[in-house]
Amino acid sequence: MGDNAMMGNEVTKSGVAILSLVLMLGACGSSGGGDGELVPLTSDELDEINEDMDRFAVRGETTPYPEIPTSGVVQYEGASFMRWELDGFETASIRGAVEISADFDNNHISGQINRIVDNNEDEFRPYQGVLEIEGLQVGDAASYEIGTGVQIGIDPGPLNVVGGTVTGVLTDVDGIVSEVDATVDADFRGANAEYLLGIMDGTVVTDGIERDILVGQFMVQNDTSILP
Repeated sequence: MGDNAMMGNEVTKSGVAILSLVLMLGACGSSGGGDGELVPLTSDELDEINEDMDRFAVRGETTPYPEIPTSGVVQYEGASFMRWELDGFETASIRGAVEISADFDNNHISGQINRIVDNNEDEFRPYQGVLEIEGLQVGDAASYEIGTGVQIGIDPGPLNVVGGTVTGVLTDVDGIVSEVDATVDADFRGANAEYLLGIMDGTVVTDGIERDILVGQFMVQNDTSILP
């Protein structure tokens, strides 16, 4: 799908249209290879992974606080998108698979963005490296708010899962190294915390030059059969 619609809303290269993360991420992907190697997914595979998340996740309502689990460990899978500025009006963007573990016993949510590919190329060239997601926690009942929707460049509304970081070093096929240093807050969507929408903000350092992240999001679902 390239820079196609994500959850039914077209995302332009300038990153100013409504962001519907899941279908946008349906354009790239990843799958496991032999000996533990992570192999980028095809366009069709990510389409299949994410096609049903739209109304519940990005446009869906925040999970009510009483429906957030308080015990157990739940696994989530899905996809991510990140775009950062380059010189002039140029941007770089990547997509990847996401695996999240939500330890509700200890209120600790962590995971990884892996199988990352270059979203600016039709062939979705792979990156070496992963991005680690750490430190997310569900806020308390007093601060918990209900919200809906998310758009590029527009306040996504309340984010009730807070305090996380996204960090890692990525190397593209030309050997160019990019170091990601971002914070992340998130929101559970759907009944019984079925989905988790994460919003990332921070910088990417490439060739010693620090660039701002223009758009950074991930969407995961509590179904470990999502990723092939």
